[in-house]
Amino acid sequence: MLPHRQLRYSVEIVDTGGFSQAVERLLIAQSALSRQVRDMEQATGRDVTRAVSNPISCNASHEY
Repeated sequence: MLPHRQLRYSVEIVDTGGFSQAVERLLIAQSALSRQVRDMEQATGRDVTRAVSNPISCNASHEY
């Protein structure tokens, strides 16, 4: 199971449409958000987000 923080961060990325907007809302550094997403992707073995000519969306399987 993923930590609540990582799930919250991924929801913010999708809700705001991108990393830049998510870090503003979460009040964290972009490098911290990127690290959490990378950790989440390593834990699940899947890409959590994908860039689709901006904005960012959930992956095709909608798995976190």
